[in-house]
Amino acid sequence: MHRAAAEPGPLRPRGEEIDVIVATRLAVLAAAALLPLTAAPAASAQQEIFFDDFSGSVIDRSRWTVEVTGENFGTVNSEQQAYIDSPETLYVDQNAAGAQNGALAIHPRYRPGHQAPDGQTYDFVSGRLKTQGNFDFTYGTYSVRLKLPEGANASGLWPAAWALGSSIGSGTPWPDCGEIDLMEHVGEPWTSTALHGPGYSGTPRSPAGRTSPAPTPAAGTSTR
Repeated sequence: MHRAAAEPGPLRPRGEEIDVIVATRLAVLAAAALLPLTAAPAASAQQEIFFDDFSGSVIDRSRWTVEVTGENFGTVNSEQQAYIDSPETLYVDQNAAGAQNGALAIHPRYRPGHQAPDGQTYDFVSGRLKTQGNFDFTYGTYSVRLKLPEGANASGLWPAAWALGSSIGSGTPWPDCGEIDLMEHVGEPWTSTALHGPGYSGTPRSPAGRTSPAPTPAAGTSTR
């Protein structure tokens, strides 16, 4: 699997700005990286292959790739925002409540008439990052701390973090490439985790997922 990614998700017109503290720590431990899918994991000590606690003053571009709508990313899921590469929408917050060091903040903003590089216009801008091409592993574990702000139950917000199978980069379509939804919070409201793969997708309840009513997020609330 690769691509520990995070995004705030589709937006519908709203007149307020909301901070989304997306991650305070992301760690990946792999016991046997890049093994064939048919092979059993070898018995070995775990080795940390990716870690970011956002303790620096800026996002580490050697670990993360910023996606930009109309440049290296196209609009999907009827999203009404453009992803941009800007400290307005993506930055390290050194004063985030609950963070031991810093925290990656994804901050959607209302920007009527924003024009993307491909000429399309949007009324909202936000941020989206990925780790694709920076590391891969087959067997292992990863963890991430996520915190949503007060007001995240508003209709139209959809913060999410997920991992995609590496084969999507070589032409395997979704969901055949495989996907693990670590967290999706839809402002309906509900929060879910899910697995997607060949022959199953589109519901967090199948084949191995969980959906739960979402309490109003507030300072100090986190998801691992």
